[in-house]
Amino acid sequence: MHGRVVPPRTFGLRAQLFTRNFLETRLRTRVRALPGVVFRENSPVTGLLADRTGGPVTGVRIAHGGDFAEELPAADLVVDASGRNSQATAWLGALGYPAPEELRVDSGRSYATAWVGAPQELGFTGALYEIGQHVTRGRGGLVAALQNQQVLLMLYGRGSDRPPTDPDGFRERVDQLGSPVMSELAAHISSNTPIHPPMPS
Repeated sequence: MHGRVVPPRTFGLRAQLFTRNFLETRLRTRVRALPGVVFRENSPVTGLLADRTGGPVTGVRIAHGGDFAEELPAADLVVDASGRNSQATAWLGALGYPAPEELRVDSGRSYATAWVGAPQELGFTGALYEIGQHVTRGRGGLVAALQNQQVLLMLYGRGSDRPPTDPDGFRERVDQLGSPVMSELAAHISSNTPIHPPMPS
């Protein structure tokens, strides 16, 4: 907080940090091992199925194989987990359903992330979160050792105050946060370090 390390306290909680790919790969492996679960690879969904216009959804229309022949599997429950690129509204409209009401919440946050090296090379373990002196401006940062292979350094901003993605600008923004630990790690960022651009949350 405000460039100073807060004295550590034990809260009785354990945090486990890892990348999204790390988590999703393991979840996928566990689900694939469940009895009765079948994965269809390279089978994009092209629409929803119903017995009649405006009737309940009974399955999905998928394309599979090199010729993209359509197959019509039946289902008791259809879950759309395609995220922000979901076509569900258009598919429901094609079945005669009115468009569902959309509620959009924009936090105004944007992020930029750099991978600065391996924990054993940098001598850094655990995680550090810096927000104190810039809380009113919406600026902050996070550094975390993930999967014992990579150290992630992330900056975030609010509104038009987006974190820079060039190495010099990124290091300068880290220094402005006032955390000596984060600045020391940011010094490892070079012109060849990939910095992933800000993405709105």
